[in-house]
Amino acid sequence: MGYNLWTQSYFNLTIEPQPVSIWKQILFAISVSILNPHAIMDMIIVIGTSALKYNGIAKLYLP
Repeated sequence: MGYNLWTQSYFNLTIEPQPVSIWKQILFAISVSILNPHAIMDMIIVIGTSALKYNGIAKLYLP
């Protein structure tokens, strides 16, 4: 979706826009969320460091 917007000609923008299929929207949303390096760093740093304070079975189960 982003690649298509980047490579299309400026002159094609004046024509009626074509709807994007639901599968392209889903794949775009998944790729943005999974390939986002900031989200991965947050997951490792924030969740990982807060998990260091738990020991033993407490890492698996919180009452």
